[in-house]
Amino acid sequence: MANKKIESLTEIKEAVAATSAVAETKRKPSRDKQGRSYATGKRKNAVARVWIMPGKGDGEVDIMDLTALRRYVAGLIKLDADRLAAADLNGDGEVDIMDLTILRRYVAGQIDKFPAPK
Repeated sequence: MANKKIESLTEIKEAVAATSAVAETKRKPSRDKQGRSYATGKRKNAVARVWIMPGKGDGEVDIMDLTALRRYVAGLIKLDADRLAAADLNGDGEVDIMDLTILRRYVAGQIDKFPAPK
């Protein structure tokens, strides 16, 4: 396909669709007996090797949720609409440092419920 000359808009559309289909195929993660995947992250001169485990999906709020919210507030990740709605813990319509503080207190056991009704 690399040597084929594209002469119409339809051929461009077909070429893009074929390329997108290849790019969208997801690789199944290889997991060990304990359900972990090994990952390596690199940045500049630093290398981090970590074990990654999938979430439990049990609806429990834990340190992983706190980490995700911290990364969102810092601008490192984006959250989808459902997670943003769930992360607005004080009900003010914004996900900010106040929500992070509430979640941190909840995970630490200082409070047992969130102030905003859900």
